[in-house]
Amino acid sequence: MSVPGMTPQIAQQIYERRKTKPFVNLEEVMRLVPGVQGPNTMALLSTDQSQVYTLTSSAHRENSKAARVIRAVVILEAREPSGYRVLYWNENVPRL
Repeated sequence: MSVPGMTPQIAQQIYERRKTKPFVNLEEVMRLVPGVQGPNTMALLSTDQSQVYTLTSSAHRENSKAARVIRAVVILEAREPSGYRVLYWNENVPRL
């Protein structure tokens, strides 16, 4: 849902498809999931079979210099109660 241009409906379609069969490539995603298009969306999608992900979240307060960027690296692990394990966490990431 954090991918620009991603709607809840498109995210659900991708999720349901991936539960039964991974996508082979991005062309297959575009063909089988209507609405997944645009350079901002496609640049952030991948069909790689990695279990390690880097997450970057930024926030700022309107009309203020207050801002924060947090970066985490997680690995998906089914044996963990949460389904993942944090490998790296940084709350002092330079502003994007």
